[in-house]
Amino acid sequence: MRALISAAIAAVLLVVAPSAHAACEVPLPGDTGEPDELSCGAINPPPENPGGSAGAPPKLILWASGYDVNPFNGKRGGIWVSRLDGSGRRQLTRFENRNRTFEPHGLNLPDDHPQFSPDSRRIVFTSNRVNENNWEIWTMNANGSGATRLTAVNGLDTEPQFSPDGTKIAFATERFNGQLDIAVMDANGANVRRVTTNVQEDIEPTWRPDGQKIAFGRVQSDHEKDMFEINADGTGGERRITFTPGEDHDGTYSPDGQQMVITSERPPNSPPFGNVHKIRVSDGADLADLTQNFAFGAGDPFWSRDGSIIAFFSSALPTLGPMRLQVMSANGSGAFHVPGEAIVNVHPALGVAVDDNNNGIPNYLESGSVGQARIAPRSATAAKPVTLTFDWTHPKRWRRLDAIHLRLRYKGRDVAEIRHDVAKRSFALYDYDERGFGPSKPLGRGSLRSRAVTLDLRHTRIVNRSPKTLRLELALRFAKAAGGGTYDVVVQANDVDGKSQDERLGRLTVRR
Repeated sequence: MRALISAAIAAVLLVVAPSAHAACEVPLPGDTGEPDELSCGAINPPPENPGGSAGAPPKLILWASGYDVNPFNGKRGGIWVSRLDGSGRRQLTRFENRNRTFEPHGLNLPDDHPQFSPDSRRIVFTSNRVNENNWEIWTMNANGSGATRLTAVNGLDTEPQFSPDGTKIAFATERFNGQLDIAVMDANGANVRRVTTNVQEDIEPTWRPDGQKIAFGRVQSDHEKDMFEINADGTGGERRITFTPGEDHDGTYSPDGQQMVITSERPPNSPPFGNVHKIRVSDGADLADLTQNFAFGAGDPFWSRDGSIIAFFSSALPTLGPMRLQVMSANGSGAFHVPGEAIVNVHPALGVAVDDNNNGIPNYLESGSVGQARIAPRSATAAKPVTLTFDWTHPKRWRRLDAIHLRLRYKGRDVAEIRHDVAKRSFALYDYDERGFGPSKPLGRGSLRSRAVTLDLRHTRIVNRSPKTLRLELALRFAKAAGGGTYDVVVQANDVDGKSQDERLGRLTVRR
C-alpha cells in the first residue's frame, strides 16, 4: 500500500514542472498588476518580525526541500533556511544520495528533519549521506558548515530535536529491536538512553518546554496514530494523550506546555494529510482546527519558542500534491505562504537570526561553503550609465563557481535579474514578459535589455581580484520606469558541485 501511495505522490508531483526561478510577471514600481501567488510566493509578505517584540532578531524558517519523494529526480534538494518573507534564503545541504523512504512512520528525504538548537546557532538533522540505506543524526552550524556525525549504528535514526536547554537530543531509532523507539543522547552523541520500549513504533519526539517530558506519536496501525507523553529521563510515566480515530502525530508544545499543535485526521479530516489541530495536553481535547480553510490539508506544525506563530506545510492539490510552506499566528489567523525552493517542502522548524560578531550579517549567512558578497555603489540615477561593482569571495577558489544570479527586488518582488555564467564568461537577463532568461551573450558583445535595466557588455568587466575573489564591474542603465525606488539587492551563487547560497546585500536607491 505504501508503495502505491509513494508512486501516486511521484506521479502527481512530476506533472508540476519545477523551476529555479519564479514563472510569473512581476510589476515594476508604478505598475498595477499583481503576481501569481503560487509561483511568486507571498503576495502580502509578513512584517519583519511577526508576533515578536520590537528589536527582537528576525525569525527564520528551516525546512527540507525536494522535487519529489521518490528517486526519479536524483539528488536535487536539501535543507534550506530563510526569513519568513522568503528573503535571505540559503541552501545548507544538498542531497548526496538518491534514496528516500516513505513508510507508516513517515517520510525521510536524504537530508531531513532539521531543527534549530535553542539558541539558533546549531542545527540537528538526519542524513543518509554516508550510507544511502541508513539514516543517522548529524549537527551543523547555522550556515551549514561544521557538519558532525553523531550516530553510527545500523538502523534508522531520525526526527531529532534539541532539548530546551540544548544539552540533549531526543530522536527515534531502530537500534534496540528493529522497531522505532524514542531515545535521548547528549548533544555530542554520547550516552544514548532508551526512553520507550513499546512493541509498536514510537516516532516524532518533542520536548515539553520545561524539559521534564517528551511527547511522541505511536503508530498503532497503518491508519491509526496517537499522541503519548513520557518522562524525559527514561523513568517511565507514559500517558496516552489522544484517543480519536485516525492519525494524530507531529506534535509540538505551546511555551507553557499546556497545549500542543498536531497533525490530525480527526473528523472532519482533509485528505491526504489531515489538518493542524490545537489540543489540550491534559486530556487531548480538541481546541481548534487551525487549518480548516486549507481545502487540501496541512501538517507538520511547529510552534515557535515565543508562542507567537506556527509553521506548517499545506497541500496545493486535492490529492498528494505539492507541499507549500506556511506560517500563521498561534490562533490560526493571518496565514501566509513562505516561498519554498522546490515542490516538496516539509518538516519546517522556526528559529531566529543570530549575529554573533555584530557585523550586520546573521550567522546563517556568514561565509560558508559557497562564499560571501558585497556590492557598490548604493545609488544610481535612472537613464544614466552607472557601473555597479560586485565582488564574490569564495572560501576556496572563485573558479569553483558555476553561476551567479544578481537580483533586484522591489517591495518583496523580483524586478530584474542578471545571470553570469562563470565558465563561459557570459551574461543573460531574466525576461519577465517571456518568463525566462533571454539570450546569453559573452563579454564584449553588445548589450542586453530587460524592462528594468540595460547591461552594456562592451564596458562590463570581469576582474580576477585574487584566487578567491571574483569582481564583476557591471555597466548598467536603469530604465526610467524603474526610477524613484529603493531596491533590495539579493545574490545567489551556485557552486560547480551543486551547492547554493543566497545573500542579501542591502539596498540600492534609483533616483529619477
